[in-house]
Amino acid sequence: MNLPKFTVLILFLLPILIFQIMQLGSNYVNLVRRDLAIFVVTLLFLAVVVTTLTGGSYFNSLFGAHARYNGGLMYLTFILLFIQITLASIQKNIHNFLVYFYYLALANLGYCTLQFINLDPVNWNLPFNRIVGILGNPDFASAFLALSAIIFCYFASLERSLNLKCVINIFLAVTSSLLTVATNARQGTGIVILAVIFLVAVLGFRRNIKLGSLIIFFVSPIIGLSILGMLKLGPFAPFLYKDSITYRGDYWRAALSMFQSNPIFGVGMGRYGDFFREYRDVQQVSRRGASLVSDQAHSIPLDFLSSGGLTLFLIYSFFLIIICRMAIVSCIRAKSREEITLSIALASLWFGYLAQAMISLDQIGLAIWGWVFAALVTVNFRNFNKSSIGGQNIGNVKKINSQIFPLVTSISLLIAGTLILVPIWKADSAIRFANAIGSSSELSDLQQQQVLSRARDAIESRPLDAYYFRQSGIILANFGDIDSSIQALKRAIELNPRESVAHAVLGSILRQIGKPAESLQYLQAASQLDPWNQMNFYERLQSHLALIQIEEANEMLRLMKKISSNSDLYFEAESLLKNAD
Repeated sequence: MNLPKFTVLILFLLPILIFQIMQLGSNYVNLVRRDLAIFVVTLLFLAVVVTTLTGGSYFNSLFGAHARYNGGLMYLTFILLFIQITLASIQKNIHNFLVYFYYLALANLGYCTLQFINLDPVNWNLPFNRIVGILGNPDFASAFLALSAIIFCYFASLERSLNLKCVINIFLAVTSSLLTVATNARQGTGIVILAVIFLVAVLGFRRNIKLGSLIIFFVSPIIGLSILGMLKLGPFAPFLYKDSITYRGDYWRAALSMFQSNPIFGVGMGRYGDFFREYRDVQQVSRRGASLVSDQAHSIPLDFLSSGGLTLFLIYSFFLIIICRMAIVSCIRAKSREEITLSIALASLWFGYLAQAMISLDQIGLAIWGWVFAALVTVNFRNFNKSSIGGQNIGNVKKINSQIFPLVTSISLLIAGTLILVPIWKADSAIRFANAIGSSSELSDLQQQQVLSRARDAIESRPLDAYYFRQSGIILANFGDIDSSIQALKRAIELNPRESVAHAVLGSILRQIGKPAESLQYLQAASQLDPWNQMNFYERLQSHLALIQIEEANEMLRLMKKISSNSDLYFEAESLLKNAD
């Protein structure tokens, strides 16, 4: 679902942005020099480009892990969106963006309400919580509902009396907050609480510095105990701790390990999932099993640290600090009731997104609004600084009347996007069908032929995503087309040499068809890429036994014991060795 969204964004965004910069001419360079936010976000853009180019696998670095596609392209798009809004927006446009978000929040709230009362017209496969809204996950739905509560409160506060509009928006805010709690996800509840704390603190500081300091003094211990509670420590632990937080700790440790091994450029944008198996620890495997993995660090700063190294992490952190400072300063400098209300709303929305980003991954439907809020905070701050930018006085602007450039750019992007995306969409449709039908325990001959046909269709589409070749290879092997399976798996490895699953499956197939010597090269690579997966060493043990290499087989058993000596797989391997003796 993400690739079509990026296609639409880029097709409409990039030509307009380039046209704007052409109009500004040398003024854009001057703007970068004197505007700290634009300067830092430009550095961030360049850092993402460098990290994407040095990622080792251009497709994976640019697009990211299969399906989610949180690679360099997504962040480059967000950065371009930020620049475009800050260049084009003036103060009155901020309200328009918030109106757009208001209606989106209203639509999502309506859908979440239907899900809550079990009237969802779509029969989704929802293993966690039925309230997922338009975002497909209760964690994201919770965060979005919390941000919705903030926007409803903002529009309620615009009314100068307790009229019908005010009452309706208060009702919507309360409903959003209640549904946030009903998702049973901590992210949204935390955002609502932080928004309330922020509002009280800002109002306290505006009235009296001592009062604001007193509020911070009393609130800080509560926040600290809440953080400890989420980590299963302190008196709040029974109310705030969830197993998913422990799982996040597994992902965070893997991210830090990736950074320690690749401190300069990281492992490459969007490639966390390719390296996760290698850098996870035995705790994660024993807790959730070797097959349960992650393609994101579930913390945007840690994603940047592991993917892009220290340089990208520092630039991104500096960007966050700048936006936070502008948000707070705007709240303090605001004079009129309208300015105060708007500044607090923008700051609450930004800090709400940021709180979610600290402990979760970027889902495009949520993350895009986080970057929009950052841009709106910047535009609002400039208003108090009397900055001249965007739709205001920017100096000499070139008059470019030609419409050929945007048209040519759009057509070029459309052609390039089609060449890349259409094969992926074809392969995705074929694999989804093959997975759905092929998972059945009893298939007719016709259905088996259909599954094989669709798996072959996915290969013939020639997508650049190694996932489709890997999945096709597995399906073809399961239904007896071994030769095609081997070719598909080898192609997956060519596209992504870190495809540990493709290495493991290919090695297993080669062993089973009587080629144990050839299988070992793939199984050895699989165990290097996924060193805590006992199955890889078990497969290698069987290949060594087939070659009558008893000493090497015993070494595989020793490595399996290092992972776990209580697993069924270990006992089975031990039995095989005894029988071999």
